[in-house]
Amino acid sequence: MMTTDGAKTFEAEIPGVPPSLWRCYGINSRGGIFLTKAGRSWKREAMFALLQVPHDRPLRGRIAIRVRFFAHSRGRWDIDNRFKVLFDAMTEAGVWSDDSQVDRLESEVVIVPTKAASRTVVVVSEIEEGK
Repeated sequence: MMTTDGAKTFEAEIPGVPPSLWRCYGINSRGGIFLTKAGRSWKREAMFALLQVPHDRPLRGRIAIRVRFFAHSRGRWDIDNRFKVLFDAMTEAGVWSDDSQVDRLESEVVIVPTKAASRTVVVVSEIEEGK
C-alpha cells in the first residue's frame, strides 16, 4: 500500500492483544530466555494475521508505527510490556527487516466491552530519516 506522498505503508488487524512481557518470556535453569506457551500461541496467531496482508516485504526504510490495543479491561495494563512479542512477530512475518528501523512509535489502549472484541491494530509507514 502507498500513501498519497508515495511512502510505503502496511496496516493489519491482529486478533487479541499481546500478552505482557512477563507472560511471554521465561528464564530456564541455565539462565536462558525462552518463549512461553502463551507467548508462542499469540505470536503464531499474530504472524498468521500479518502474513495475510499483501505488501512489499520487508519495508526497508526508517519506520513510524501506530499501535492501537483494543483490550477488554485495563486491569494492571502496562503498555510498554506489550511491544516485544508484537515487534518480534512483525519481524518474523517480514513486515520490516528489523525493529531497529523503528524511529517513531505511537500507541494507545482502547477499552472494548467484550473479550471477543479484543484486537491489536498496527499501521506501519516508511518515513524519511530525520523526520
